Order: sequence, then structure tokens, then C-alpha cells
Amino acid sequence: MVFRNLEIEFYSPSTLAASELDDVRGRESTEAMSEATRIYDAPGGVKDLNTAELVQAWNNRISKEYSDLKSYHSRFFTLDYSAISGAGTKDVDTVRWAADPAEPKFCFDDTTARELSDWGVVSGHPVHSAFSVNGRRQTHNEYCEYKVIYSRDAEDRIRPKRVVFTTELREYWMMLAELSPEQLLFAAEDALNRTPAWEELYGPGVADPNTLTPEVRKLLFATWVSGAAGDSELMAAGAPRHPIGTLNNQEALFMTHQINGLDDLLYIVLYGAHPYARNDGGTWVKATKDEIFSKSHFGEGNPPIHLACRHADPAAAIGAAHQAFEGRQLAFANPLGMYILGFADADYLFDGAPVPEEWIRFSRGKSQKFYQRLEFGPPDDVEHYLDEITFGDEEIPVTGGFQIARRIEVGPWVRIGEGSNVSDAEYRDFEVEPLTEPYNCSLAGVCRRLKRVKDEFDEVPDRFKV
Repeated sequence: MVFRNLEIEFYSPSTLAASELDDVRGRESTEAMSEATRIYDAPGGVKDLNTAELVQAWNNRISKEYSDLKSYHSRFFTLDYSAISGAGTKDVDTVRWAADPAEPKFCFDDTTARELSDWGVVSGHPVHSAFSVNGRRQTHNEYCEYKVIYSRDAEDRIRPKRVVFTTELREYWMMLAELSPEQLLFAAEDALNRTPAWEELYGPGVADPNTLTPEVRKLLFATWVSGAAGDSELMAAGAPRHPIGTLNNQEALFMTHQINGLDDLLYIVLYGAHPYARNDGGTWVKATKDEIFSKSHFGEGNPPIHLACRHADPAAAIGAAHQAFEGRQLAFANPLGMYILGFADADYLFDGAPVPEEWIRFSRGKSQKFYQRLEFGPPDDVEHYLDEITFGDEEIPVTGGFQIARRIEVGPWVRIGEGSNVSDAEYRDFEVEPLTEPYNCSLAGVCRRLKRVKDEFDEVPDRFKV
């Protein structure tokens, strides 16, 4: 397959670090901020953060998540990307992985993975809102979530119209909802190409969120749009784990899966940012993917070997570990976020020709490889449907998002510095044992949970499935 914009690209730090927020409407200058405070711009370089206070709030959230992971800190990782400099410094997009959910595939097979990931229910079913996103809630944990949009054709058949993908971080949207309803609305308009009502963002009866306290806004937004996603404080306050409103459930405004958070992104890169190695006849050799996760290094009760089975975790951890092995310091490049770094759109055909460009719509990013949103398929004013698009030599119809997600690559931009000497003591601290065979992912505990999900899927009558 050939990926759109997939060539490995390198940018000079001076280019990537330059802020593109100065032209934001009504924006206050950030020059008053301390020179010692190195700031990350809004994810994707989007123009949502129109005040220095919002920029600082976003950076405070990043700093908090980083501080909470203190036991994983390392000299090979810094949160201050500007501290990495020198002739060999570069920003790269090489830490990337496939966006399709890996877990249902290694637990079952391709067919089951597609069915569970695309799980949709016919509109009008009493549990439509809950079950139409059940596949997303249960399986979309590779830092990319999607929603299949359905429509009725001229013969009144329900057919897939297009798929919406998002890599936007939940924590960023929560910050906007809590501190600036106006900028939340601005961001939502930018993503959805329509103006949502306040009631869609904060729940029924909220005609003006500015009359509410930030704490109440945060709780209401979590209840209706973002879900609590395992946040103990929000859940204690009454927010459900998953959002109950239709906005994010139906239109995939941003990611809501608990694992797709800023905290987990920082965790897995920090976990990897150590010189994992095995001793091969007196020579230190880079650890393999399974070896990195096969031993407890941070006081875990059991080695987190199951993480080796997903797409995101091993790619992020190995990317960091290989830099640490060579003594290189790394950081998230500016702006910190999750991006759609490649899409093999040439693999898809419509009437034997490339899919029309207007059916492939990227957004929520300042430029290529900083996009956080993709809509693939015919728009509403075109009398064609997603299943008229085919892929592969066998010209298989596209019926959902799983078939597209596996041809999308996502990841963050990472800054890496020059190499340095790594001592034997540092290698020994993260020494691993050689493995005689790869880990059998079908034994992972997640497969037991997904077996229950599959049973639930199988129990839904076929007349309610799309």
C-alpha cells in the first residue's frame, strides 16, 4: 500500500517551535509569560486558544500529567522541548502506528475485529445511542476513534455514508469546556462545520454556560459530551464513564476512550524512554518489543507484557527506547498532540478510479501531518454511498471504519537530540532477559473482556444491526 504523505519528514526545531497562534481572533500576547516557561501551542496548531490564560491552562494540564508520572522520569526525556538543541536535533514523525484496533484481531480474527469495531445499530432501536458507539467504546484504543455515519438511500435502505475519524485529546476539550465556553463553541464549529447548541455541549436546559461556575461546566460537559473516562473525581461527582449525549456519540467530536488520553500518551513514551538492553556476550544490544514489556522495572506487580500486543504502546515505547539506548534525549515536539500522519487513500477506488478528492476531507490541523480529523466518503449532497468505494485487488466494498483505519497511521511528533554516552550501570538498570519465543497475545486478559463483548454483540438480533 502507498500512504499519502507518509514519507519520513524532518523539520528544524526553529520551524516547528514557531507559534502560529498570533493571528488568532482576539488573542492576547503571550510575551508576558515567563521566558523560563516553554509553552506548547494548541494541538495541531489550531486557533482555539485565544488568550495567554488558555495557553497556560493547557500547558498546566500537560505539566500535571507529567508530574503524576514521576516514577517513570528519565534523563532521556524532557517536557521542555526547547531544551533539546544542537546540530543533530530534529523533529520527526517516525513514531507511528496503524489506527485499527489490534485487540479484537489478536483475540479473535479479522472478521470479528471488523464486526466489533464497526458495531452499529439501526436507528430507532431503544438503545441506539448506547449501542451504536459500543464498538468505539470497547475497541478503539489506538489513539484514533471513528464513527460510521449512515443514511437511507432512494430505496429506503440504511447504508454507510462516510466515516469520521478523530485523534483529538479529551483533556484538551475538557479544558476548553471548563474555562471558555466561547472557545469551546469555536472549536466545535471548526470540527463539525455547524454551530452546535449550548444544550448539546452542556446538556438540556443550559441556555448560557457563562452563568455556571467552571466546576459545573466541567461536570456537565463530562456527563453529556466527554464522559468521565475513569476520572475518579468526576465519577464521584456523578459523571458517567461514557457520555450520554448524542453529540460526541454520533459525530465523533474527539476521543473519549479512557486509554486514548494525554496521561496514557505521556506514560507510554516515558515508559519507553530508558535504555532497555540485553547483554549479548559482553555487548549491550537493544531490547526487542516483547523484551521491553517482559520485566517489571517500575514496581509493577506483573510485567505489562500485554502492552506489547497493541499497535500504539509498542510503537511509542520502542521509539523512545531506541533513542535512549543511543543516549539521545527526546521530547514531544511542538505542538503536542496526536496526528494523522499517513493515509493510504490510493488503495481505494470509486468506479475504478481514485476516490474524488472532495470525499477525503482533513481538518483540525495547521497543515499536513498535523491534521486530527478525517472524513472519508461522499458528503450528504452526493447521491453515492461509502459501500460504492472498494479496496484491494478483489474490489471489496467499504462497509465501515475498520477497513479504513487499518490504512491510517497516527502518532505524535517527537524531538530527538544528539547522542551521548550511556553507562554500563544505566544499561544494567534496564537489562532484560532474552525471550525464546514471542508472547502469545491471545492469552492476554483483555481477550476475556472482549469475549463478553462478542457475546453481547452476538445476542443483538440481526434486524437491529447495520
